This record gives sequence, structure tokens and C-alpha cells, in this order.
Amino acid sequence: MLIRARMRYGASWKDICILNLSSRGMMVRSSVAPLPGSYVEMRRGSHVIVARVVWANDYKFGVLTQDRLPVDALASGGAVAKPIADIPVERRATPRRPNRLDDRHAASRLIGRLLEYGFILIVGVSAAVGGFVTVQEAFASPLAVISNALSGEEAKPPAPNP
Repeated sequence: MLIRARMRYGASWKDICILNLSSRGMMVRSSVAPLPGSYVEMRRGSHVIVARVVWANDYKFGVLTQDRLPVDALASGGAVAKPIADIPVERRATPRRPNRLDDRHAASRLIGRLLEYGFILIVGVSAAVGGFVTVQEAFASPLAVISNALSGEEAKPPAPNP
């Protein structure tokens, strides 16, 4: 099977050949094979197909589509052979529940931030207390000498603290 179509990969359009076609994917040949994991847009007649590249080598690659493909319509040159009414717009019967993993991720981030700020606070307070004690010890001896001199006592420096 050789079906000519157009593909948009990145910002440019390229000519492609669809070599194999199924209801959920296709094998395509192009001058440039997109990287696996990237998304491409393909057009054949009035049909627009958005697919994810699952494998690629040289000039061939395979894509997987989210929705079912109208195989007969694509093979017949774009003219719809029969209407595809069984492709629903919303595939889920009930809406998706909120993702609990996202809630746990947000809670973990909050706990991480609190631990980080707590650690920074402890380091800051420790540095402030250490600086205060150092300054107090540096001024204790000269202030004791001045205080004794002003009170008329004999000037003796205090014994250093161990």
C-alpha cells in the first residue's frame, strides 16, 4: 500500500508515503524520520491525523494515534466510503477523578520547603548567637578593666572563661 499524504513535523510540512495502515497506527516513509516520542500532524484529503512517533529508523517510522483511523476513507483517496459514527469525542464514560498523585506531590513540595526554611532559620540563629558570644567575650576584658578603674579598685583583668 502506498498512500501519499502530507506531514507537519516541527514548523515545516513534508511529503510522506503511508506504507501500512491500521485502525490505531501506521508505518510511514518520509525524507526525515521524526524522533520517537514526538508528535506529528498528517493530512490526507480532508482527514487530519495527530499521532505520536513510537519508533523510527532511517526514513521509516511508526506512529500511534489516540483515536481510531478511518482506514477505508484514507485508502480510497480521502472520499469517505462510510461514515465513522462510532468514534466518540469523549471516550470516558465518567469524568476523570482528580489525580491523588498530584496532591501528594504538592504536599511533598510544601514539606520540603518548610524543612529548607527551618534549616536556614536554625543556621541563621546559630550564627547570630555565636557572633554575639564572640563579641561579648572580646569586650568583656577591656570593659572589666574600665569598670574597675572607674570604681577605684585595683585594675585586674578577669580570668578567661574556659
